[in-house]
Amino acid sequence: MVTNASLSGIVLAIAGWIASVPSPATPAGPSAEPVGLRLDGDRVWIEPGQRNRRILIDALARALGARLNWPADLPDRTADYAMSGVPVERALVHLLYGVDWTVVWRAEQLPDRVRWWPAEIRVGAAARTPGATGGHNDLPSDTLGESTSAGAASPSVLREAAARWLDPAEPEQARTAAIDTLARLADAPLLAELEAAHRVDGDVAAYTRVLEIVRRCRSEAAVPLLSQWAAEIVNQPGSPRARAALQGLASVGSAPALDQILDQFDTASDDVRAALRDALLAATPTAPALAALRSAAEGRRGAAGDDVRLAALDSLARFPDALAVELVRRLSRSDLSPAVRARAAELAQEWTQPLP
Repeated sequence: MVTNASLSGIVLAIAGWIASVPSPATPAGPSAEPVGLRLDGDRVWIEPGQRNRRILIDALARALGARLNWPADLPDRTADYAMSGVPVERALVHLLYGVDWTVVWRAEQLPDRVRWWPAEIRVGAAARTPGATGGHNDLPSDTLGESTSAGAASPSVLREAAARWLDPAEPEQARTAAIDTLARLADAPLLAELEAAHRVDGDVAAYTRVLEIVRRCRSEAAVPLLSQWAAEIVNQPGSPRARAALQGLASVGSAPALDQILDQFDTASDDVRAALRDALLAATPTAPALAALRSAAEGRRGAAGDDVRLAALDSLARFPDALAVELVRRLSRSDLSPAVRARAAELAQEWTQPLP
């Protein structure tokens, strides 16, 4: 018969045995060393001193919640580093100077905007490995989401998300989750239904929130409708729906969607060109979108005018990587267009001038 006393003894014995088992050792690695790096919001601080670059990048990736893909055989270096409140993008340009690198970005949906954060930093040979993290358009499925063609949701789920987003009384967390679902998965029928219903009901605030869904759309299933609405910009430059649809095409981030914007620049009126520029500045940083922007900045893809090239440069400036940095330097030295050469020189100086 087991008494309370004997049971207590058994429990104490087990507890003593557990306490005697050594805890697993923390894996050794770059993060084990003190690095003197701090991330506050989207700004980076590095205490002055000799630092190992690989260790700094590892610490920055951890602070950002990002993956780091750094091949074991990639040569590293130690040098003097110091930063004081430097934007993350510019910090990456400085830390990764001299090696091939790129970033896979994730979207953080906020009630008033979309904020972009690095989801993965790829260095060396890993920088040009397509689809290394899975997901559509080279975007990881657990960050930017099953954005364009991937993923599905029932009409009832999407309508519930729309109701939450359109109701300003809903908690901010619920509305943020709702707009994320709608951005990833809203298709043409749902957008058409919401737009038609709220355009005629006289509620300007609600209609503005519907157009925000259109702006943030990342579903390729919505592209035919977005293209139809975006085409209205030619005859209705001030149309809120047309302007939102242009930004929606840029948000989808596929090469065909970007082409629809880029191809209009050279023949557009000033009002339309301003809307096209706003759309490019909302482009999602998918691999196809960044490639299209680099090509346009160089004056290819039929994008010969200064306006489209400058807009492409400014859009690229939001998401620098080794290819963008090299392009900007090349254009700043030898491009035939004075306006493009001057803007590229400004960006090159901004990215490479001494850090504060």
